[in-house]
Amino acid sequence: MVYVGALGLKGGGGILSCCTAQSDAEQTEQKMSSEAQGKRDSLSLVDQLKALASDPQIDQQPDKLAELGAVLLKLAAFKQEAGASSKDLSHHTDAAILYQHVLSICEKHEQKKLANLADVAHQELAQIQALMLAQAKGEAPEAIRVEEVKARISTDKRSLEAIRTKARQEVASLAASRDKQGGEEEVRYAEVEYIVGSKKLFEDIAKKIKALLANFYQKSEQTLGPAPCKYAVVGLGSLALQQPTPYSDLEFAILMDDAKHKAQEAKWRTYLRNLTHLVHFRVIYLGETVLPFSKYKLSLDHLGSKGLNFDLGGKTPLGRKDKPYLNQPYELI
Repeated sequence: MVYVGALGLKGGGGILSCCTAQSDAEQTEQKMSSEAQGKRDSLSLVDQLKALASDPQIDQQPDKLAELGAVLLKLAAFKQEAGASSKDLSHHTDAAILYQHVLSICEKHEQKKLANLADVAHQELAQIQALMLAQAKGEAPEAIRVEEVKARISTDKRSLEAIRTKARQEVASLAASRDKQGGEEEVRYAEVEYIVGSKKLFEDIAKKIKALLANFYQKSEQTLGPAPCKYAVVGLGSLALQQPTPYSDLEFAILMDDAKHKAQEAKWRTYLRNLTHLVHFRVIYLGETVLPFSKYKLSLDHLGSKGLNFDLGGKTPLGRKDKPYLNQPYELI
């Protein structure tokens, strides 16, 4: 078990009508035209991104890095617009991943020409966070200060790095103990100690990663508001097997209480889905979420950082939209 929600888990109008209809039709046509143009512009930006990222020497060319960062910002802006118009929070997290890559590139390649890009990315992340929360709660957005975003990113990164530092120390200690020279009995004893110690280390890492994810859910629930039902977050994959590393993908599901009717179930699912989007946003803050290759057909891993992120295969409550099950969106709620 990773986290149990606050509630726990139990197991003359003719002419007017005509004009109005025409106006609605025009608005719909304009919206469709705008969306089509947006998709074309977005595809053009992806092509630019591919051309820049394919340059093996780009990390040694500040001008091209700045150009790539600018393209990422534009592409992220399109995702933000899609999220604002569709009310689908996944577009906002898609934008956040792109902004995160800008920050990762700026952090890895400390160039003066990139400083302004980092400022813009931080500002937009603050705006996305405010919009996501407002859409999830059905309220008007309240401004979130950039300083608050920077502080949260720094705090979360320190928490993750503390887990990794402790793990590195334990690995070094186990390796040193295992490699000690001695007699046959001493070597056999050292091997046993190494196996037992390694198992304990994995269990300790699993416990700490679960605590980190549980904290994200707890804080996001406090921000979003009380859950309408009992639910629990349950680890899958390496988390369930007690075998994760501090760099493993997060694989988990949500179990919720039995609803009395379909409408209630839909309401609960919407809350838990929105809650998980907020948690995903917090994980993206860590700066290690990779750009989905299936979506962009390119990788920027060599320019930034990669590590702890939501499983790209869909083994999370949010699932994958491109993998429907029984003609329904695939998700693990």
